[in-house]
Amino acid sequence: MARVGPVHCVAGGLARSLHYCNPVTIGVPVLHERISPVLDTATHLLLVTRQRGREVRRCEHVIETLPPADLARLLAGMGIEVVLCAALSETLQRALRREHIRVRPHVCGEVEAVLQAFCARQLGRAEFRMPGCRGNHAGSCCRRPARRLRNSPRTEPRTP
Repeated sequence: MARVGPVHCVAGGLARSLHYCNPVTIGVPVLHERISPVLDTATHLLLVTRQRGREVRRCEHVIETLPPADLARLLAGMGIEVVLCAALSETLQRALRREHIRVRPHVCGEVEAVLQAFCARQLGRAEFRMPGCRGNHAGSCCRRPARRLRNSPRTEPRTP
């Protein structure tokens, strides 16, 4: 039997080498057929397993609200390797990292469109980014720098 070489699976800028035959399981928090706004409080989780470029398994789980470390262990126990979500707490993100689950945050839209974009390596398109997100995802890419209120006192003396 011929051995299949590695294929690069790119998930929103997170690349990893896979053997083409190996399945990958994607977790997506769902609310009304759209990506749920916050992973930490999501109650429905869609699991999609893809292998050889095709979807081979799909199931939806009802999950209870859990502390971040417990939620990360639950997702790892489900075999999830990648989570596509809108937002999550830093605590949960660290817990998922400890469980070796990759996270693609700041994603919004209808679940089916997001999954298609992820598989086509087009999740970085503006239509799938949260409002205000510039798509950099390095550090606090979506946060605006703190602005001083117009009538608030200056912290440094004014020079004429």
